Amino acid sequence: MLLARLDPYAEEWEFEDFVEDVNYYFAKHLGKKVSIKGRNLGWRNLSGEMSFTLNDTNGIWIATTPNCDFSLEIRDTDKDNEYEAVCWHHDSSPTGEHYTITITD
Repeated sequence: MLLARLDPYAEEWEFEDFVEDVNYYFAKHLGKKVSIKGRNLGWRNLSGEMSFTLNDTNGIWIATTPNCDFSLEIRDTDKDNEYEAVCWHHDSSPTGEHYTITITD
């Protein structure tokens, strides 16, 4: 299920809707540990992972986006507290950068 989507050059109200959607779905996870594993990262299609404590719901999308124009989709999965995100930007492959987001206590 699609939880939130942001396209490049979004209108201000579209960005506000995106932030509101992210807050709605991730506020219950504040203070919990977030682990993100990524693949197809950048023009070199690298892999990587990071972990942090979620102190602000915006941390979910800020951690997976570059400092440039991008599109981002965040989806729920069939597993508890696991989400998927795909980010497209000028350095990503046509299929985008793929992230698995896992939240634990």
